[in-house]
Amino acid sequence: MQVLHRWPVLLVPLVFCLVMHAGAIPNPDFGVPVTINPVRNEVILEASLLTSEFVSVANVSVRLVSGTAMLTQVQAAVVSIGQRFRDGGIALMQLLVTLATSTGTMGNANAFMPAYQGIDALQQLTKTGFATELANIGRVVPPPSTLVQKFNDAFREMQGALNQLRLSLEALERDIRKSRQNVPARTQSDVTQALIALRPCIHAVRYMVRTTLLYLLEADEFMVDVAKELNAFDTSMRNTLANFSIETNKLKEDAVQYISDTFSCSLLEQHEALQPLMPQLTAISSYATALQQPLDGILAELGPSAIAARTDVFVQAFDQYRADAVAVSTTAAGLFVRSATAQLLRTMVLTLIAFGPQNEYCFNWFAWRAYSLYALHLNAASKCYEAEQDRLKTMVEFLRHVVDVVLYDVEELVDNLSVCVNLVPGGGVSCVEQQANLYTAVLLTLSKMLDDGGRLIAEEFAVSSARLGACLSSGEQTTLNDVDKWEKLVKLCQTPRNQ
Repeated sequence: MQVLHRWPVLLVPLVFCLVMHAGAIPNPDFGVPVTINPVRNEVILEASLLTSEFVSVANVSVRLVSGTAMLTQVQAAVVSIGQRFRDGGIALMQLLVTLATSTGTMGNANAFMPAYQGIDALQQLTKTGFATELANIGRVVPPPSTLVQKFNDAFREMQGALNQLRLSLEALERDIRKSRQNVPARTQSDVTQALIALRPCIHAVRYMVRTTLLYLLEADEFMVDVAKELNAFDTSMRNTLANFSIETNKLKEDAVQYISDTFSCSLLEQHEALQPLMPQLTAISSYATALQQPLDGILAELGPSAIAARTDVFVQAFDQYRADAVAVSTTAAGLFVRSATAQLLRTMVLTLIAFGPQNEYCFNWFAWRAYSLYALHLNAASKCYEAEQDRLKTMVEFLRHVVDVVLYDVEELVDNLSVCVNLVPGGGVSCVEQQANLYTAVLLTLSKMLDDGGRLIAEEFAVSSARLGACLSSGEQTTLNDVDKWEKLVKLCQTPRNQ
């Protein structure tokens, strides 16, 4: 009876030996039916910690609101890199935990294969799997930018660490197959150290993802501020134009009012005083032959219809000049500053996100100078309009002077003719002849003065329009020179001092 009871005890190790000699590597731990310590617990712990590290690669989220295409393109590529790297890393960690903690009872000669495949998948991802994302980044941030290079450097570090992890797992598998249970401590330690070595590599990728996204956010905030500056520029420029238009229109209206009031008042008085004299004046024999023509000419030149016609020409020229001035400035100011500063803004953004030398310092040092360009250009344009407004004031003063001189020459017309009428009989003939000579000369001078004054004003408007355009063009060239200077200085700022 004692012998029969010992058979089950002898059968257990016999079955185990038969299974082992059949070539199968049973579970639970690393393909053997016993716990391999300390590597089992260390793999589980490190895999858990590394999972958290992989998760942290993609846990930075930034919201870009400026609508800048180059920023959103890079953001999409970097976010994709972070998420795919995270997913590949988590998948590998899960496979390692499965390898270390399998509790199945069936043998598995390829227990390590899924882990190797997980390593290979992450290796391939970091070698060629991000080609599309890196190409998209490279198109926006081309060489000599080092952004793509730094991502590839981080991936190469990861590839080296993954190679080491695979080698240590292969060594562990060989020792397990050889000894089943007594795996050398060095082999177990190598696996643990290989896992630990992944951490700085994950950190390197995380640094590139997080830092690039934060740079994109800072660049986006910069572009938002630029948009505000541009909107402020547009508003200020519109106000400058509106004020120019209002003030110059007021100058025009004041000039027209002065012409109308002065001529109508003075000539009305002359006309009313002349009417009672006309019967006696026309009775003088020399009136018809000498005085009538210059007198009619003066009254025609200074009559309501003639003055109204000249005034209309002045008003039309003034209005056309104002329209041209506003049109010139609208085109120059609205579109110019955007096109002029576009390349500088791109350079500023690339300076920050391209990971060049002193990128943050150079970006922050020159950012306010980029903002100031809009205020400087507005100031230059405003001075052009201020100068033109001053010239128009001078022109209107000249016009008032012409009116005063014209009226000065005819304001004693009635008094002079009254003298002729009141002379003793016979004396009026020679008096009228004298006045005829005087007012013939006055008529010629008056006509020439009015014609010359009108021509001078028309030419001044034409010259003023060209002068305004030249002034605005000069301001544009100054802005372009400033842009070129700052762009060169930004690039120089990133040049290593030893070059």
